[in-house]
This record gives sequence, C-alpha cells and structure tokens, in this order.
Amino acid sequence: MTIALFAAACGQGQGAKPAAPAAGASPPSQPPAFTPVVEPTANNAAMVQAFMGAFPGPPPFTIGYPAAADGSTMDHSLQFTPSALIDLSPTVVALVSKGEGTNTNYTCEACAGAVSIDYLQRGPQGFTSHLGHWDLKAGAANEGVTTPWTLRNDIDTVPVLVFVDVEGEQGCTSTMDSFVELTPAGAKDAGSAIINSGLQAQDGVVSPGDYEYSGALSVLVKGQSLAVDYTGSASQRVVFSKGADGKFELPEDAPQSFPPVC
Repeated sequence: MTIALFAAACGQGQGAKPAAPAAGASPPSQPPAFTPVVEPTANNAAMVQAFMGAFPGPPPFTIGYPAAADGSTMDHSLQFTPSALIDLSPTVVALVSKGEGTNTNYTCEACAGAVSIDYLQRGPQGFTSHLGHWDLKAGAANEGVTTPWTLRNDIDTVPVLVFVDVEGEQGCTSTMDSFVELTPAGAKDAGSAIINSGLQAQDGVVSPGDYEYSGALSVLVKGQSLAVDYTGSASQRVVFSKGADGKFELPEDAPQSFPPVC
C-alpha cells in the first residue's frame, strides 16, 4: 500500500501565490520543516478517538489468536489500547497501539504481545480517514507483553521508532535495538542491532568463558549508516549500513559474531 501522505499534507491550505519581493529586498525565509513529535499522553481523548477510527471498538479491545499449527503457541487473547499519537505532518498522525495479555487470564509464556501502527488523516472535525494498518514484529515480547520504544528523528530522513528488548536467561543477558521507520507508505522494518551482551555462566563466579559488552549507538550519516561502539571484554566499532532493502545491516565482511550472543 503506497500513500502520498506527507506530500499531500504539505499541499493543503495553500492560497494565492505571494507577490515577488521588491528589488534588493531579502527573500523571505522558508518555514522550518515539520518535525514529527509524540503528542502528550494527557491528550487521552484524541488517542481514544484515533483508536476508534482504527479498531472495530473502543479501548481496551480484545483480539483472539488461535494456537500455532506447529504447537509452539496456545490459544490466547490480547487487549489492545492506544499508547501514543505521533504527528507525522500537520494532517497525518500515526497511532501506536499495544496488545498485551495482562488482563486476559494469560497462561501462554511463549505467546508474544503485539504492537501496531495505524495512519490516520486528521482535520478540524477529528480523524476523517483511516489510511493504513501495520502489525510490527518489533516490540513483541514473550508472556504477552511489549517492549518500550522511543521516537528518533536523527537516524533517517523519516521518523524512526527504536524498540529496546532486554532478555535474560541462565546467566545470559542481551539488549537489542530494533528500528521501525514511519515512511510515507507505512511502517517498515529497518533492521536491528545488539547493543549489550553478557554471559556469566555461574552467578557470582567468574569463569574463562564469561564476557560483558556494552554498546553505544551513534549516527554516522543520517539515512545511510549507524555505528555501535562496544566496550567491556573487548573494544570494537561495528558499522551498520543501509542496504537496498531499506534495512540497517552489517556488511558481508563484517564480524558477524561480534558481540557474541548466547
């Protein structure tokens, strides 16, 4: 689905062409580009209204999921609620909703929560059009929960949601950042990067196989490359370049196993 969201929004409300400036006068300054922002959560009425424009009913809205054919997950239900409105342009917003199992008698540890994105047109009379819906793999965690995210405008030429997933099991911990771009055509997976990684096979005892890495994400060239600088058991910079598929990925000759992930 391709939607000319931002271009259409910028073209609305234009009046007659202004007169040319007098000779010798400085040209008028251009208005600043629109910077996508997350609306305050206090604006709850708008979020509920947007949610009802995207879902069949008001929040919390329950959706049931059947058991997986391979037996990996059971029948389960998630309750969806709105969690944020992001202004993408003066007239287009992205609604972020999360589906969790907190209040659905959840018993399936392997069943993940869910995060969705809906684009809606907003005008003086409220939300007038539902432009598209996308379910995200990023943000889903086991036991029916979702992971936190932040909005960043410095990673690419479109807004990027960065989901932070922290996992730990049997002495192993890791943190992964997953990138979701809010493009004019919709929400799009833009890759991921391991940020932190650690292993302590026996709690309180340091063994030769233990390691600890802590990474710092930085933007090298907006829309083209990112870097993670790792310190800890070893120090190394790993560069993620944006490929033809639109994802930030390691180059073919990069150290694919760094940092180690258990």
